[in-house]
Amino acid sequence: ADREFSIVVFGATGDAGRAVCRYLATKQGARPVKWAVAGRSKAKLETLVSSLGGPSAPSVLLADACDASSLLRIAERATLVFSAVGPYSRLGEPMVKACLVARTHWADITGEVFWVGEMEAKHGEAAAAAGVTLTSLCGY
Repeated sequence: ADREFSIVVFGATGDAGRAVCRYLATKQGARPVKWAVAGRSKAKLETLVSSLGGPSAPSVLLADACDASSLLRIAERATLVFSAVGPYSRLGEPMVKACLVARTHWADITGEVFWVGEMEAKHGEAAAAAGVTLTSLCGY
């Protein structure tokens, strides 16, 4: 299904999230990707967006890692959610679950190898059945 955004960067205002956003803002090709930044603070997200430049400014979406309904709203609008919200062992699984429900691909920058194994054991079969890719350790 076509989604409003190709990519949503969740946790965009943290160190890793800002790095991902800077990359996306400057590496757009001839057909810019429609993307969004997401997090808890509208003011911080807007400040980030104004600092990025690039050919296509991302949209701003609000979501909290502890609010399942806000996570689902984000996942339903994206083809891929890239999560930079950690620690993943405490904050990661709710967005993984939202992505599974919405049939949205997931990628993250975690280095928490034990958590990755836990998510594969808990959700790998459901992800495969839903045609959803769960990709972790993207920064390593």
